[in-house]
Amino acid sequence: IISLEHMGLADLENKRPMRSDSIFRLASATKIITSVAALILYEEGKLGLRDPVSDYLPEFQNLLVYGSSNNPDPAKRNLTIRDLLRHTSGYSYGFKDPQQRSYREAGILRPAPDFDWSHDLTLDQWVGRLAKVPLAEEPGTKFSYGFSSDILGAIIESVSGRPLDHFMEERIFTPLGMKSTGFVVSSDQLFRLTSIYEIRNRKVTALDRADISPLRTRPQAFSGGGGGIISETTDSSPVLPICFDFYKCY
Repeated sequence: IISLEHMGLADLENKRPMRSDSIFRLASATKIITSVAALILYEEGKLGLRDPVSDYLPEFQNLLVYGSSNNPDPAKRNLTIRDLLRHTSGYSYGFKDPQQRSYREAGILRPAPDFDWSHDLTLDQWVGRLAKVPLAEEPGTKFSYGFSSDILGAIIESVSGRPLDHFMEERIFTPLGMKSTGFVVSSDQLFRLTSIYEIRNRKVTALDRADISPLRTRPQAFSGGGGGIISETTDSSPVLPICFDFYKCY
Protein backbone atom coordinates (compact mmCIF):
# COMPACT_ATOMS: atom_id res chain seq x y z
CA ILE A 1 0.00 0.00 0.00
CA ILE A 2 1.52 3.30 -1.11
CA SER A 3 -1.12 5.68 0.23
CA LEU A 4 -4.13 5.24 2.51
CA GLU A 5 -6.24 8.16 3.74
CA HIS A 6 -9.60 8.45 5.45
CA MET A 7 -11.99 11.37 5.76
CA GLY A 8 -15.59 12.21 6.57
CA LEU A 9 -17.97 10.45 8.93
CA ALA A 10 -18.74 6.76 9.35
CA ASP A 11 -21.99 7.55 11.20
CA LEU A 12 -23.82 10.88 10.83
CA GLU A 13 -26.03 10.59 13.90
CA ASN A 14 -23.15 10.01 16.31
CA LYS A 15 -20.60 12.11 14.38
CA ARG A 16 -18.29 9.11 14.39
CA PRO A 17 -15.29 9.79 12.14
CA MET A 18 -14.17 7.44 9.38
CA ARG A 19 -11.16 5.29 10.22
CA SER A 20 -8.50 3.64 8.08
CA ASP A 21 -9.85 0.31 9.33
CA SER A 22 -13.57 1.14 9.04
CA ILE A 23 -15.72 -1.83 8.02
CA PHE A 24 -17.89 -1.55 4.89
CA ARG A 25 -20.55 -3.73 3.27
CA LEU A 26 -19.29 -5.32 0.07
CA ALA A 27 -22.87 -5.86 -1.14
CA SER A 28 -22.80 -7.54 -4.56
CA ALA A 29 -19.00 -7.80 -4.53
CA THR A 30 -19.88 -10.83 -2.41
CA LYS A 31 -20.81 -12.50 -5.72
CA ILE A 32 -17.18 -12.40 -6.86
CA ILE A 33 -15.94 -14.06 -3.68
CA THR A 34 -18.66 -16.70 -4.00
CA SER A 35 -17.37 -17.42 -7.50
CA VAL A 36 -13.82 -17.78 -6.14
CA ALA A 37 -15.13 -20.24 -3.51
CA ALA A 38 -16.81 -22.30 -6.24
CA LEU A 39 -13.61 -22.34 -8.31
CA ILE A 40 -11.70 -23.71 -5.30
CA LEU A 41 -14.02 -26.72 -5.42
CA TYR A 42 -13.61 -26.86 -9.21
CA GLU A 43 -9.80 -26.97 -8.87
CA GLU A 44 -10.17 -29.81 -6.39
CA GLY A 45 -12.27 -31.75 -8.87
CA LYS A 46 -15.39 -31.64 -6.71
CA LEU A 47 -17.56 -29.95 -9.33
CA GLY A 48 -17.35 -29.20 -13.05
CA LEU A 49 -18.22 -25.99 -14.87
CA ARG A 50 -20.45 -27.86 -17.33
CA ASP A 51 -22.18 -29.89 -14.63
CA PRO A 52 -25.95 -29.47 -14.41
CA VAL A 53 -27.05 -27.64 -11.29
CA SER A 54 -29.53 -30.45 -10.71
CA ASP A 55 -26.61 -32.84 -10.06
CA TYR A 56 -26.13 -30.99 -6.75
CA LEU A 57 -29.58 -29.50 -6.20
CA PRO A 58 -32.20 -31.95 -7.56
CA GLU A 59 -34.92 -29.29 -7.23
CA PHE A 60 -33.58 -27.69 -10.43
CA GLN A 61 -34.59 -30.58 -12.68
CA ASN A 62 -37.33 -30.01 -15.26
CA LEU A 63 -37.11 -26.23 -15.18
CA LEU A 64 -39.66 -24.02 -16.92
CA VAL A 65 -39.05 -20.84 -18.93
CA TYR A 66 -41.47 -17.98 -19.51
CA GLY A 67 -42.37 -17.84 -23.20
CA SER A 68 -43.31 -14.82 -25.27
CA SER A 69 -46.90 -15.15 -24.10
CA ASN A 70 -45.79 -15.38 -20.44
CA ASN A 71 -46.82 -19.02 -20.39
CA PRO A 72 -44.05 -21.30 -19.03
CA ASP A 73 -42.53 -23.91 -21.33
CA PRO A 74 -39.97 -26.64 -20.51
CA ALA A 75 -36.36 -25.41 -20.66
CA LYS A 76 -34.47 -26.59 -23.74
CA ARG A 77 -31.30 -27.49 -21.84
CA ASN A 78 -29.97 -27.94 -18.33
CA LEU A 79 -28.93 -25.07 -16.10
CA THR A 80 -25.15 -25.44 -15.48
CA ILE A 81 -22.53 -24.25 -12.99
CA ARG A 82 -21.05 -22.11 -15.78
CA ASP A 83 -24.41 -20.37 -16.21
CA LEU A 84 -24.36 -19.43 -12.53
CA LEU A 85 -20.81 -18.06 -12.80
CA ARG A 86 -21.70 -16.03 -15.91
CA HIS A 87 -25.10 -14.86 -14.61
CA THR A 88 -26.78 -16.49 -17.59
CA SER A 89 -29.07 -18.65 -15.46
CA GLY A 90 -32.32 -16.88 -16.30
CA TYR A 91 -32.92 -16.08 -12.63
CA SER A 92 -32.84 -12.30 -12.67
CA TYR A 93 -33.77 -10.19 -9.66
CA GLY A 94 -37.23 -10.03 -11.17
CA PHE A 95 -37.51 -6.31 -11.78
CA LYS A 96 -40.51 -6.89 -14.03
CA ASP A 97 -43.41 -9.28 -14.28
CA PRO A 98 -44.18 -12.11 -14.69
CA GLN A 99 -41.04 -13.30 -12.90
CA GLN A 100 -41.26 -10.73 -10.11
CA ARG A 101 -44.87 -11.72 -9.48
CA SER A 102 -43.81 -15.35 -9.27
CA TYR A 103 -41.04 -14.43 -6.81
CA ARG A 104 -43.53 -12.67 -4.58
CA GLU A 105 -45.95 -15.60 -4.69
CA ALA A 106 -43.14 -18.03 -3.81
CA GLY A 107 -41.89 -15.85 -0.95
CA ILE A 108 -38.49 -15.40 -2.60
CA LEU A 109 -38.30 -11.62 -2.29
CA ARG A 110 -37.27 -11.14 1.31
CA PRO A 111 -39.32 -8.74 3.48
CA ALA A 112 -36.25 -7.54 5.37
CA PRO A 113 -35.04 -3.91 5.12
CA ASP A 114 -32.40 -2.80 2.63
CA PHE A 115 -28.90 -4.16 3.23
CA ASP A 116 -30.21 -7.06 5.32
CA TRP A 117 -29.23 -10.24 3.49
CA SER A 118 -30.71 -12.59 6.04
CA HIS A 119 -34.13 -14.23 5.94
CA ASP A 120 -36.24 -16.65 7.93
CA LEU A 121 -35.77 -19.60 5.56
CA THR A 122 -32.92 -22.06 5.49
CA LEU A 123 -30.89 -21.86 2.29
CA ASP A 124 -32.27 -25.27 1.24
CA GLN A 125 -35.83 -24.01 1.69
CA TRP A 126 -35.05 -20.81 -0.21
CA VAL A 127 -33.53 -22.49 -3.28
CA GLY A 128 -36.36 -25.03 -3.22
CA ARG A 129 -38.86 -22.23 -3.66
CA LEU A 130 -36.70 -20.49 -6.27
CA ALA A 131 -36.47 -23.66 -8.37
CA LYS A 132 -40.26 -23.64 -8.80
CA VAL A 133 -40.20 -20.17 -10.40
CA PRO A 134 -39.91 -20.24 -14.22
CA LEU A 135 -36.78 -18.69 -15.73
CA ALA A 136 -36.97 -15.34 -17.48
CA GLU A 137 -34.85 -16.68 -20.38
CA GLU A 138 -33.43 -19.97 -21.58
CA PRO A 139 -30.26 -20.93 -19.67
CA GLY A 140 -27.09 -19.63 -21.30
CA THR A 141 -28.80 -17.19 -23.66
CA LYS A 142 -28.78 -13.85 -21.82
CA PHE A 143 -26.91 -12.09 -19.01
CA SER A 144 -29.40 -11.54 -16.19
CA TYR A 145 -28.14 -9.98 -12.98
CA GLY A 146 -29.84 -11.73 -10.11
CA PHE A 147 -29.92 -14.86 -7.99
CA SER A 148 -27.24 -16.91 -9.78
CA SER A 149 -24.67 -16.47 -6.98
CA ASP A 150 -27.24 -17.39 -4.34
CA ILE A 151 -27.80 -20.73 -6.07
CA LEU A 152 -24.03 -21.12 -6.34
CA GLY A 153 -23.78 -20.55 -2.58
CA ALA A 154 -26.21 -23.42 -1.98
CA ILE A 155 -24.10 -25.69 -4.22
CA ILE A 156 -20.94 -24.76 -2.29
CA GLU A 157 -22.69 -25.75 0.94
CA SER A 158 -23.90 -29.03 -0.60
CA VAL A 159 -20.49 -30.02 -2.01
CA SER A 160 -18.35 -28.88 0.93
CA GLY A 161 -20.73 -29.95 3.68
CA ARG A 162 -20.05 -26.61 5.38
CA PRO A 163 -22.16 -23.45 5.85
CA LEU A 164 -21.16 -20.93 3.19
CA ASP A 165 -19.72 -18.39 5.65
CA HIS A 166 -17.64 -21.07 7.38
CA PHE A 167 -16.28 -22.37 4.07
CA MET A 168 -15.24 -18.87 2.97
CA GLU A 169 -13.60 -18.18 6.32
CA GLU A 170 -11.63 -21.43 6.28
CA ARG A 171 -10.63 -21.47 2.61
CA ILE A 172 -10.34 -17.78 1.66
CA PHE A 173 -10.38 -15.25 4.49
CA THR A 174 -8.12 -17.00 7.03
CA PRO A 175 -5.44 -18.12 4.51
CA LEU A 176 -5.27 -14.57 3.12
CA GLY A 177 -5.15 -12.96 6.57
CA MET A 178 -8.48 -11.19 6.06
CA LYS A 179 -9.29 -10.88 9.77
CA SER A 180 -12.09 -8.32 9.40
CA THR A 181 -13.96 -10.01 6.56
CA GLY A 182 -17.08 -12.13 7.00
CA PHE A 183 -20.86 -11.95 7.31
CA VAL A 184 -21.09 -10.79 10.94
CA VAL A 185 -19.55 -7.94 12.94
CA SER A 186 -18.67 -8.92 16.50
CA SER A 187 -20.01 -6.67 19.26
CA ASP A 188 -16.52 -5.46 20.20
CA GLN A 189 -15.91 -4.29 16.60
CA LEU A 190 -19.19 -2.46 15.98
CA PHE A 191 -17.43 0.87 16.48
CA ARG A 192 -15.69 0.25 13.14
CA LEU A 193 -18.86 -0.53 11.12
CA THR A 194 -20.04 2.30 8.88
CA SER A 195 -23.68 3.31 8.47
CA ILE A 196 -25.29 3.54 5.02
CA TYR A 197 -27.45 6.40 3.75
CA GLU A 198 -29.45 7.47 0.72
CA ILE A 199 -31.16 10.66 -0.42
CA ARG A 200 -34.91 10.18 0.05
CA ASN A 201 -37.34 13.09 -0.48
CA ARG A 202 -34.31 15.40 -0.55
CA LYS A 203 -33.25 14.24 2.89
CA VAL A 204 -30.36 12.04 3.97
CA THR A 205 -31.99 8.86 5.28
CA ALA A 206 -30.26 5.92 6.96
CA LEU A 207 -30.63 2.58 5.18
CA ASP A 208 -28.72 0.66 7.83
CA ARG A 209 -27.44 2.15 11.09
CA ALA A 210 -24.31 0.52 12.44
CA ASP A 211 -25.60 0.43 16.02
CA ILE A 212 -28.76 -1.53 15.09
CA SER A 213 -27.52 -3.36 11.97
CA PRO A 214 -28.62 -6.98 11.34
CA LEU A 215 -24.92 -7.66 10.74
CA ARG A 216 -24.50 -7.81 14.53
CA THR A 217 -25.78 -11.38 14.81
CA ARG A 218 -25.55 -14.49 12.66
CA PRO A 219 -29.03 -15.36 11.32
CA GLN A 220 -30.50 -18.82 10.89
CA ALA A 221 -29.51 -18.68 7.24
CA PHE A 222 -28.05 -16.28 4.72
CA SER A 223 -29.68 -15.54 1.40
CA GLY A 224 -26.76 -17.25 -0.29
CA GLY A 225 -23.70 -15.92 -2.08
CA GLY A 226 -25.22 -12.83 -3.65
CA GLY A 227 -24.52 -10.32 -0.88
CA GLY A 228 -23.79 -9.83 2.80
CA ILE A 229 -20.00 -9.86 3.22
CA ILE A 230 -18.39 -7.04 5.18
CA SER A 231 -14.71 -6.05 5.05
CA GLU A 232 -12.19 -3.27 5.59
CA THR A 233 -10.01 -1.66 2.92
CA THR A 234 -6.74 -3.43 3.69
CA ASP A 235 -8.53 -6.77 4.14
CA SER A 236 -10.04 -6.61 0.67
CA SER A 237 -6.78 -5.99 -1.18
CA PRO A 238 -5.46 -9.61 -1.12
CA VAL A 239 -8.54 -11.02 -2.85
CA LEU A 240 -8.75 -8.42 -5.63
CA PRO A 241 -6.06 -10.00 -7.86
CA ILE A 242 -7.89 -13.34 -7.55
CA CYS A 243 -11.19 -11.76 -8.52
CA PHE A 244 -9.78 -9.87 -11.48
CA ASP A 245 -8.00 -13.02 -12.66
CA PHE A 246 -11.31 -14.91 -12.39
CA TYR A 247 -13.05 -12.44 -14.70
CA LYS A 248 -10.14 -12.42 -17.09
CA CYS A 249 -9.86 -16.20 -17.38
CA TYR A 250 -13.45 -17.35 -17.05
